[in-house]
Amino acid sequence: PNKNIYLCLPTGSGKTYVFIMSIEPNKKYIILVPFIILLEQWNKEIIKLKPELKQYIQCLGDGNNTFNNDKLITITTYNSVELVGNLQDYDRVVTDEAHRIVKPEIYEEEIEEDDTKYTTIINNNINENNNNILLSATLDNSYNDNDNDLYHKVELRDLINQGVLTDYQIKI
Repeated sequence: PNKNIYLCLPTGSGKTYVFIMSIEPNKKYIILVPFIILLEQWNKEIIKLKPELKQYIQCLGDGNNTFNNDKLITITTYNSVELVGNLQDYDRVVTDEAHRIVKPEIYEEEIEEDDTKYTTIINNNINENNNNILLSATLDNSYNDNDNDLYHKVELRDLINQGVLTDYQIKI
């Protein structure tokens, strides 16, 4: 509970499901997503798996900028992170698509926009607090060197071999 958790699972293997099933009553969560479509997907998925939480969820972004501090689950886009108060005040800060915030080595050569204010806010919370869960298919293992972090990775081929995911072929 007092560690940042880096959960590196392939696309389609259940990162969202794992987190939703771990939600505890009366704890405050914020889920940070890069896109509006993910905001909507997270909201629908939480309600589908745990309908009793519907009244405790709020979504910020896409024109909705009214923050209610009494809600237990806040889902917001990265660029609306300034609306939600101090990230340290949440029991867990979930960053979906975390490779967009904590860049893995495989993305270092890609040219992306300069560091923005929201990236700095989220990174500062990751570096200064232990209330983060970072979800991505691509995260480096270098975080495992920090005793305050827990890094867990499952390989795509392992999930295919276990029958969790279907094997695939690309034909051109």
